[in-house]
Amino acid sequence: MIADYKQNGFYLVKDRFGNSALSNLEDVILRFHEKWRGDNVSHYRAGAVNSAYLTGTKYLEDEDRMVLFKFITTSMVLDILQEIIPDSPAFMNTQLFFNPFNLEQKNYWHRDIQYNDYSVEYQKKAIKQFNVVHFRIPLRSEPGLEVIPGSHNRWDTDEEYHTRMQKNGRKNSDELKSSCRLQPGVGDLLVFSANMIHRGIYGGTGSCLISCSAIHTRI
Repeated sequence: MIADYKQNGFYLVKDRFGNSALSNLEDVILRFHEKWRGDNVSHYRAGAVNSAYLTGTKYLEDEDRMVLFKFITTSMVLDILQEIIPDSPAFMNTQLFFNPFNLEQKNYWHRDIQYNDYSVEYQKKAIKQFNVVHFRIPLRSEPGLEVIPGSHNRWDTDEEYHTRMQKNGRKNSDELKSSCRLQPGVGDLLVFSANMIHRGIYGGTGSCLISCSAIHTRI
């Protein structure tokens, strides 16, 4: 598995979690989502597809937060994390991904690092120095995401950069060559690098409200 991650930037673990573990997790996340959406109506209607800080204190009581932390620290998660980052991984945050208000909203290519205030030259170095890992855990059936395999180990081609940064007439929703669609099912675990070029797939009648939670780690 670790060899696949190093080469491609992702791997999928089938049937990692049982129904009972996910049911408890979903109950907590639904409570979080209801409160978050009530506080962020404008943001949600403007195109939001995720909310951060599930484990924070703003929307959940300590009992619910403990459910999340216990799930994050189970061997089913940590054993895989230890393979990818054997030396002192650091927990960053959790996120909830969900369908946008407008189900026709287009999906967009990006690298997570582009949302920080870093120069392009720094970003080129950072994707080789920092291993930021997503653990994507579907709670309901979902369309998945698209990735550019191996892009976590290299910088963009001209087409890729112009697309995700919307330059030279390209849109960040345009199709990219060499893309691969990943579709984990309920109970599966998809591990992938946030450094790679990727986009979530949202909207459509086949999608669900709750897509997944994500855990980020880095060295």
